Amino acid sequence: MIFRNFSGGQSQKMMKDILDRINSYKFIYKDKPIKVTISSGISEMKKNLTLSEVLESADKNLYKAKIMGKIKWYMRS
Repeated sequence: MIFRNFSGGQSQKMMKDILDRINSYKFIYKDKPIKVTISSGISEMKKNLTLSEVLESADKNLYKAKIMGKIKWYMRS
């Protein structure tokens, strides 16, 4: 997802809100409850970075989040 005009902190809050909503929703598949999780990588667009660099950073952060498991988002400081 791309959040336009959001700071890194605002993006983290938005992703936490999305995670909380997913965690509170009861997903049903073939009449059985299933657990749904998400992982996300966040990167902030800065003036000295190209779009490719920002997307690459977000992609790397996504893989870090997947490795970390229980923490569903990650943002490099």
